[in-house]
Amino acid sequence: MLLTGRGSSAICLRMNRNSHVPIEEVFRHHSQRDGCFCSASAHEFIMKMHGEIRLSDKPLQSVDSNEHAGFEFSDFLDRYGYKDEQHHLYTLTESMDLLNRETSEGRHPLVSDVAGQEAHVLVAFRKNEQVVLADPRQGSFATWTTSETESRINTSIQAREAKFAHILTYHKKNEIHSQDEPRMKETRRDY
Repeated sequence: MLLTGRGSSAICLRMNRNSHVPIEEVFRHHSQRDGCFCSASAHEFIMKMHGEIRLSDKPLQSVDSNEHAGFEFSDFLDRYGYKDEQHHLYTLTESMDLLNRETSEGRHPLVSDVAGQEAHVLVAFRKNEQVVLADPRQGSFATWTTSETESRINTSIQAREAKFAHILTYHKKNEIHSQDEPRMKETRRDY
């Protein structure tokens, strides 16, 4: 069920179980609180994409202690029947393979985007057969093509001292998906 609007004027629309709210609709209604609430905002954004919470709700951003949080909202995802998993991937190929697989299956992984000393959380999305990154804070796309996404991910990998991409994936607890198949193991490096 998708809930739009504010307060008692909320409109309820029935959604098919596997339906997604159009990203343009989420962009139109979602906003990010001032400060460093990008991870909280991105978690809310993906739940809005799946029609789990009202488009104008900010259940994580409304909590001051969630400022500067990382991928720490497993309990929030669990509340809606999702399980999350964090990945530290050391190559662009591994990172893009994961993003391709997840977006092909209708999920929107969170990507820790690092440029210089600043980090920001973006949402991976499939648009016109391209893997693109959406920026919930800006209410627009950060990349428009798979090539631009690859460049952005590679920049993030190189910007980290440990040289890895940090990506959070999620799935419905009762859903069987390709993430359950054997996959590449994380390469251990000495720092």
